[in-house]
Amino acid sequence: MLEHVCWKDAQKLDRARLGNSILTNPSVRELLVTRNGYKKSYIDANLRTANLNGVNLEQANMIWADLTCADLRHANLKNANLLESLVLDTDFTGATLTGACLEAWNVDHNTKLDNVDCQYVYLLRNQQERRPSSGYFAPGEFTKLFQEVLSTVDLIFRNGIDWKAFVSAFKQVQVENEDIPLEIQSIQNKGDGVVVIRVSVPPDTNKEKIYSKII
Repeated sequence: MLEHVCWKDAQKLDRARLGNSILTNPSVRELLVTRNGYKKSYIDANLRTANLNGVNLEQANMIWADLTCADLRHANLKNANLLESLVLDTDFTGATLTGACLEAWNVDHNTKLDNVDCQYVYLLRNQQERRPSSGYFAPGEFTKLFQEVLSTVDLIFRNGIDWKAFVSAFKQVQVENEDIPLEIQSIQNKGDGVVVIRVSVPPDTNKEKIYSKII
């Protein structure tokens, strides 16, 4: 098992028998060795159980990245793009998240955000939906926002919404998940065809499954 191994300054990993480990991706391999991902792209990268403790991921593009069970303690994720990233049971203790895009990121009740350094974040791409809308988070406020995210799923429609199709899909998901209480909490028209429907769910719900079934 190669979980949480520190690969800092390791040499000749490209010659090793990597099997199907996260080291097969050259970009990931370089990140783990150099600990520097500043402004680099890790779109759809497999970083499950990676030891990213203290790494520099400032302005990194991590759309759809799988960070399940990864160690990101004290990592620098300032202005990073975490859109639709998978951060289940991920440890962000002491990490910097100021300016990060957290649109539709997949968190669960095991995601750790203790002592996170965060002045503000964006809930939609292209620096839209800043939280807080002005000023900066007071101590503990980001954690409160995170707790609200745990109990909701934001369904984001970027080209308007076919209400008949949405209602049909939503009812089908309710039938398939009859043991999970799903309720529409709010509907917001953000302009330019963007509509956000917030659905309340229990904190331990598989949000990725709900999102993919409706969108």
